[in-house]
Amino acid sequence: MNNLSDNKNICLKLWGVRGSLPAPGPQTKLFGGNTSCIEIRCGEEIFIFDAGSGIRELGLDLLKAMPIKARLFFTHYHWDHILGFPFFVPAYIPTNEFDIYGEDKGKLSPKEILSGQMVFPYFPVTLDAMRAKMTFHTLKVGSILEFGDVRIKTHRLNHPFDAMGYRVEYKGSSVAYITDYEHFDHRDEPLVEFVKDADAMIYDSAFNEAEYVTKQGWGHSTWEQGVKLAQAGNVKFLVISHHEPTHDDSYMEKVEIEAKEVFPNSTVAREKHEFWF
Repeated sequence: MNNLSDNKNICLKLWGVRGSLPAPGPQTKLFGGNTSCIEIRCGEEIFIFDAGSGIRELGLDLLKAMPIKARLFFTHYHWDHILGFPFFVPAYIPTNEFDIYGEDKGKLSPKEILSGQMVFPYFPVTLDAMRAKMTFHTLKVGSILEFGDVRIKTHRLNHPFDAMGYRVEYKGSSVAYITDYEHFDHRDEPLVEFVKDADAMIYDSAFNEAEYVTKQGWGHSTWEQGVKLAQAGNVKFLVISHHEPTHDDSYMEKVEIEAKEVFPNSTVAREKHEFWF
């Protein structure tokens, strides 16, 4: 556990920090091989962002205190952000309750998109097998949602077929989740404003600058650009995440050393690490 703020209002726990596809094995055991999923707790409120393979272990952890009531938000629906959803055990238990938020894509609603991966021949049971109470909500970019003292803001992210960034604010603390974002060749002023003065920012750092030369248009950014955004927005703490599958623990350790040299208040995301802001 890392206490990085005197406020200690928002609890952030990382359950999946890998991008593109899971990369389990001895070479990734330090930082983790599961794909995108984070948990944010604001008092009694539970917020989950993305349902990559990391949501499976989150689900097992949540079973310790039932019934469960939580809200699940999707940045977008590429495989690495939804593939864990069918394995989210709490969704199969009738006493639990989930509100699920995401954008429509074309003519497809969030419910239709998620159910689409749970049909023949891809999966043995359909979405109907999930017996928890699930309510689906369609979000528009720029929406601001309020749940008691919690405010969640949304922002468009530059990614193939678009993605959505989130900012969670609670009792003076704030955490921004900026993943699956490709930086522009100029400073993204609206995004700088969106993350301004955040206590923490989780940022898509799939590549380094040298790798990015051959990855333009893939929809991902670099840790160096994450540092620039954090500095421009006066972000207090940077979490480098969405690790490329071929980047093993040794590689990520080097990234952390290099990042801390230019932005000391930074870390490379590790599965199951918990922070308070």
